[in-house]
Amino acid sequence: MRSRLWARAALMLGLLAAPQGASAAVRAVFVGIDLYLHSRAREPSAEFEDLSGAVGDTLRVRAAMAQALALPLAAPGTGCDWRDAVSQTLINQCATRDRILRAWDDAIAASARGDTLVLYFAGHGSRYLEKGGEQASRYNSTLMPTDARDPASDTGTDILDREVRRVIDLATSRGIRVVTLFDSCNSGTASRDGQSASRTAPELRNVALPPEAPQAGFGQGSAWRVHIGAAADGQDAKEVGSVGNRAGVFSTALAKALVAMPHTSFADLAARVSAEVTAATGGRQTPHAEGALRASFDGPEVKLPTFAVVAGSNGLVMDGGQLLGVTRGSRFALFATTSDALQAGRMAMLGTARVAAVAPAMAQLALEPGAGAALPPRLVAVEISHDHGGRVIGLA
Repeated sequence: MRSRLWARAALMLGLLAAPQGASAAVRAVFVGIDLYLHSRAREPSAEFEDLSGAVGDTLRVRAAMAQALALPLAAPGTGCDWRDAVSQTLINQCATRDRILRAWDDAIAASARGDTLVLYFAGHGSRYLEKGGEQASRYNSTLMPTDARDPASDTGTDILDREVRRVIDLATSRGIRVVTLFDSCNSGTASRDGQSASRTAPELRNVALPPEAPQAGFGQGSAWRVHIGAAADGQDAKEVGSVGNRAGVFSTALAKALVAMPHTSFADLAARVSAEVTAATGGRQTPHAEGALRASFDGPEVKLPTFAVVAGSNGLVMDGGQLLGVTRGSRFALFATTSDALQAGRMAMLGTARVAAVAPAMAQLALEPGAGAALPPRLVAVEISHDHGGRVIGLA
């Protein structure tokens, strides 16, 4: 019976993971800004400084993505706007608000259903007040182009997160997958580190906007979105190295992870980046990830529930309980990574465990015979049989 269940699971996952067209392409827009037209270096009354590591971050991530995904990116040019068949790179004075938004629109227009669009940004971030918004703090974030905070502008020319959302909604409504990778922060008091200029600017004070609903048609067909950000709200997006040779901790970890695990799920990519950044900053910076994390750059989203498991002195504790439908007696397969858990053959399974106790938000697992002697400290679980009040239901 168990072998039949695994065979059915393998068939189902194989169908889910099947490519959706050999012609699907990856396109990208890279933006990196160190020099701002209205920073304190040019306007003594300004409330923010230039940066020194964002352009370097952009070049490193660009090179890593070209290597990892075999993208035919042209060599960096001598100006500040580099283009090739699948990407556009804007740095410093070329990365104005209008040119960034136009580059995003052009990339969408050049993409077809099933393509993946990557939007990378390194530079200042800030925040603004949203009346009645979705955030508990009522604040949402902004990206700051090189012409941000123009004293002659009523809006400050930041790119508001609702404008980023419109771009994402437009792309996904056309069946285009979107990955946003932002190395900026939006806390008005955070800085990249104590000895460098802040990678954030004070709050955008003159914008108080009502909430805005997503556009109709969001996420048509196979489209999905993924966002991985450098830091949680209120945290510093740090950089290391001497002035003039700085590198963002997040972008450095991201570039390394892209090269090391190019075909992995976004969940595993984000987990590796988060672990490295958290360790490097002593827990003061924790990257944030959301969206279709079970997808990858070259694969569709596999709609299979997975659960994080921590193996420690108290046994196996799973992040998921009664509120997510986990029941006592149900059984789970254990894997080292999300990518392993989503494999059709499940050949990387490390063992199985049964739910011994369940609370609203977590469950205690009891390891079953046959598991490896030494399990990694963090695991990924997939349910293989569900105990429904004493009635066991096999899952494929």
